[in-house]
Amino acid sequence: MKVWKYSTTDEYFDFLDLHDAIVEKIQVLENQIVIEIESVNILAGHPLNPYTVAKNTDSCRLIFIHPMSSEATLFLEDKTSQLIGKRLITRCIEKEKPMVHENP
Repeated sequence: MKVWKYSTTDEYFDFLDLHDAIVEKIQVLENQIVIEIESVNILAGHPLNPYTVAKNTDSCRLIFIHPMSSEATLFLEDKTSQLIGKRLITRCIEKEKPMVHENP
């Protein structure tokens, strides 16, 4: 079982950079949304980052406890976006994940 070392609050969410982050898994539970992600950039200014520049994590898990709302948007190649539901999110992740491993 993997043990996660650090936790933070929503006060510092703006100090997390998810640019180009590969989502491995999303679980939508009753009072939580759990996102397992390839890595996150912890920006300078976040209390868990002692450096003056952003630092990248390894594989990590973001857990949103008692979220007020939840929406998912799929951004398409033609730069348009589409609001999507939970089922489609799962299918998209399962479809994209093998492509990532085939083309490292």
